[in-house]
Amino acid sequence: ANRPEEDLYSRLDVTIGALLYRDDYRDYYLSKGWNGFVKWRLNSMWEAGVQYDDELQNSVSRNTNYSLTTGKDHRYRENPPISDGKMRSIDISLNLDTRSRSGEGLSMQSEEGSNYWNCVVSTEFSSPRFLNSRFSFERYHIGLMRHQMTFASGFLNLWAYGGFSGGTLPIQRLFEIQASYGGYSEEQVLSTLSRRRLLSDDAVVGGIEHNFPSTFFRWTGLPLIRKIWFDLAVFAHGAAAMGNHPMGEIGFGLVNIIPFIRTNFTWGIAGSCTRFAWTVAATFGS
Repeated sequence: ANRPEEDLYSRLDVTIGALLYRDDYRDYYLSKGWNGFVKWRLNSMWEAGVQYDDELQNSVSRNTNYSLTTGKDHRYRENPPISDGKMRSIDISLNLDTRSRSGEGLSMQSEEGSNYWNCVVSTEFSSPRFLNSRFSFERYHIGLMRHQMTFASGFLNLWAYGGFSGGTLPIQRLFEIQASYGGYSEEQVLSTLSRRRLLSDDAVVGGIEHNFPSTFFRWTGLPLIRKIWFDLAVFAHGAAAMGNHPMGEIGFGLVNIIPFIRTNFTWGIAGSCTRFAWTVAATFGS
């Protein structure tokens, strides 16, 4: 198994970083056991689910230093330890997705609409008394995404995720605030965070971004401005976690100034966001 839970970086992102630079973003641990889940499609927008996990979870050491290009002096970092033991838990979730859908049954997929909400709320429960688990905690998680069309084909994205807990969370269930990865950044990370990730029993991360497409610049009719061929994104991100000062950053991105590439310029303005970050991201499918 691996962390972080949100998995904002794809398997391809992590594979490239590992093979070229011996830099694997994820933390790994050993998980032996089984899990089962049931999902109900309540209607076109609502879905509910229940999952049961029964796993023996243990820390695992690094077992390779292979790389295609990096020299022998640069080694993979060690996997951080987790809270070892038998994990038995029940996770109940409720999801709202207002996007239109195509397909039937398990093949049903959401389609990007003009305006939509995508929200998920879940609670996970583990108990030595009721589930014979090594751990005792309640964990409450929420994720939120709003996509809103504005003017001249521009759009606004508003997002947040995080949660809070009761009892003592094992390390592998802590909430995470994530940072950029080797000069690459996804939308829902803090690019200027001074560490790779921040762990906490209670945390929330959020952001707002407006995209001004090239059609907006043509729409203005202004000399020179109307000739801009790329999109401009303006954004602000923030986060808060137990035992840490609030964090924040602002910046802008140039989208498709080079085909399929977004270049971000981000300035940290509060808390552990203390630096300037120049990062890139892929825009395939955008």
